[in-house]
Amino acid sequence: MKKNTRLDRIVKLCNEKGYVSISELAELLNVSKITVRRDIELLNNLHLIKKVKNGVQPLESQYLADLLNYNIDEACNQNVKEKKEIAKMAITLIDEGDTVFFDSGSTLYYMVKILQDKITITAICYGLKIADILNSKQLTNLITVGGLYHKEIDMFESLTNQNEFNSIRAQKAFISAFGVHPQAGLTSGSFFASSMRKKVISSSEKIILLADSTKFGKIEWAYFASLKEIDLIITDNGLKPQYREYLDKNEINYILV
Repeated sequence: MKKNTRLDRIVKLCNEKGYVSISELAELLNVSKITVRRDIELLNNLHLIKKVKNGVQPLESQYLADLLNYNIDEACNQNVKEKKEIAKMAITLIDEGDTVFFDSGSTLYYMVKILQDKITITAICYGLKIADILNSKQLTNLITVGGLYHKEIDMFESLTNQNEFNSIRAQKAFISAFGVHPQAGLTSGSFFASSMRKKVISSSEKIILLADSTKFGKIEWAYFASLKEIDLIITDNGLKPQYREYLDKNEINYILV
């Protein structure tokens, strides 16, 4: 089990059980107690769990509860109008012949649904729902990154440490984020998801963030990029003035729909 997956699992086990001992974690994760102690120290410093004698217990945080209960199917039913408008704008940025990466996420789900049925692009993705929709289109090529499937966020976790992205280059990458913050940057609720997105960003020519205005100001625990690494942000007219001012001041391109 890779470190990012292990860290995610420790947080989830901690919040599900209320208390988990170091011995139990070592057995469940099939690693040494020394490894578990190192992981606990990291997660405790990130304020994701509370280190106690011989084990860990959860933080009393509604934020963590909401994050652990995240489900992409439910997310698709939230802020639907805004997400569909963002998706419509994003589609206009795709040109014939492009190699395009499609991240996982509810806004990306709406984007690929309205992608024209016949288009000469090479599409890359790591989400099962996204891949299924893209497979129904007449594309030049469809490249999917397989691995361990996480149903709640519709994402495959690469079992080869994202080595697939070392040899793939995309003209455009459409990405999502759970949190968008001027200082904390772009964050997600999973270490492995953030690791995948870092690889995508480093392998793509133009990075386009699709995020409705409710994502701004939020901070999740797994960082993957600063706002200045993004070439274009597409969001909705509900974006608060302070975030518009920040984007303008720092010359970060954005489109309001």
